[in-house]
Order: sequence, then structure tokens, then C-alpha cells
Amino acid sequence: MYTNNPYAQGGWYNPANPQSINTERSANTHAAQPSILGALPYPSPSSAPQHLVFHFAYSTTSILDCSVYGPASKKYIEVISDFHKTPHLTSLRKWDGSCLAVIEWQHRPVVEIPGVLPRQHVARWMPLSPTQSNRAMDARGIKYIWTPVGDALHPYNHPPSQHVAKIQRQAGTVTLDLTTEAVQAGLLEMAIVATVILQSGRNVD
Repeated sequence: MYTNNPYAQGGWYNPANPQSINTERSANTHAAQPSILGALPYPSPSSAPQHLVFHFAYSTTSILDCSVYGPASKKYIEVISDFHKTPHLTSLRKWDGSCLAVIEWQHRPVVEIPGVLPRQHVARWMPLSPTQSNRAMDARGIKYIWTPVGDALHPYNHPPSQHVAKIQRQAGTVTLDLTTEAVQAGLLEMAIVATVILQSGRNVD
């Protein structure tokens, strides 16, 4: 039942899900270093990986219809779009069939991540900077700035600090690389949805 749970694959306690199979206590048994985020453990090289890498693989030309693979090359999410409805809809479905997020491609696109991000305009959640060089993103009260660096996009904490994630596009796939700190801070769901939006090629402003 839990084989497709990315938190389980990493051996980490999931702060956003109290029903996580890796409880706070059991997760701490793997921690070789002091906590860096309250009660959450810092995985050592011998226990859990320092990154979660997700691959958005699509056979069409758009990330709006794709499968998302994570640790151990397991499929975690299906991104499915219906452009026959009005407004056009993109749904992100978890491996168990439940809804991760819905994006409505209206004149001003709307996004919702049930239990994580209330329904709102994408431009409000991820406003474009006045210089049009980056986008801000609020994630659980923390402000991140998505900034192009070479051929990748990085979200930096505001004020600037080390990057916590990276998005890169290659032929037929987009890769999202999340650090341990980002996952433990509850950024996983928002980063996945942000990847779809940022790589969609759609105008969200």
C-alpha cells in the first residue's frame, strides 16, 4: 500500500501528513545529526538520500499530459488535461487516485491544491516581478523566488539563500530535484504543481 509513497521511500517523517507511515519517532531513529527543522530529523548518508528527484515524462509536446516518476522509478502522479471543457482543466492525480491539484486555464488561470493551497489565481500565488526576471511563490508562509540560473529554474528563500530545488528540461522530460530541507518544510506538493505551471508554456498573468 505504501510502496509508492515518496516519503516512505526516503525514510522521512511527512509533516504535512500526520498519518505518514514514517512517524516522527521512528524517523528519528535514522537521524545521525541534530534536527534542523524542529522535530524533523536530518537524514545521514547511510539512511536517507539528500534529494528527491521527480521526472515528468511526456510523449506529447506538453507537460500538461504526463506521468511523474519519483524514487525507484515508480509512478507517483498523472497529469491529465481536458481541453474540451470550458475552462480547460489540468488535474494532477496521486498514485492512489486522489486529487493533488487542479489548474483551470481561464483568462486568469486558477490553481488549487486541496488541503495545502486554497483556490486562487496563479498570478496571485506566483506573482511575476516588476522586472519580469523571476516569480515569487508563497509556500506555507515562506516566500520563495523562482529564478533562472543557466538552463534551470531555482526557488530561493527570501531573503536569498541556498537553492532548495531545481527544475530542468530535457527532450521529452522535465526533472524536479528537491532537497531534504525542502521536503521536510512541506514544499513537495507545491513544487510539483509549480513545475507543471512554469513548464506549461501558458500565460498565467
